[in-house]
Amino acid sequence: MDQQPDLKLKTARTLKWNTVDKFASQVLYAVTGVVLANLLSKSDFGLVGAMLVFQASEPDRDPEYGRPSLRSAEPDGEI
Repeated sequence: MDQQPDLKLKTARTLKWNTVDKFASQVLYAVTGVVLANLLSKSDFGLVGAMLVFQASEPDRDPEYGRPSLRSAEPDGEI
């Protein structure tokens, strides 16, 4: 019974920080978009936008290595 309040507190903190992270990311993307729109020409900004669309269409990629982050193990234990 002693672990239940601790688990609820950890869950609440995790949800709070995940919400803050998502909100801050959205604000950062919006500010970056406005800055880029002012610095780049229309055609360059369109190119950046097209690149971001393709980047967003592959959410399962590992950003460090460009490989899918979820990999299934082979029967012999190798990936």
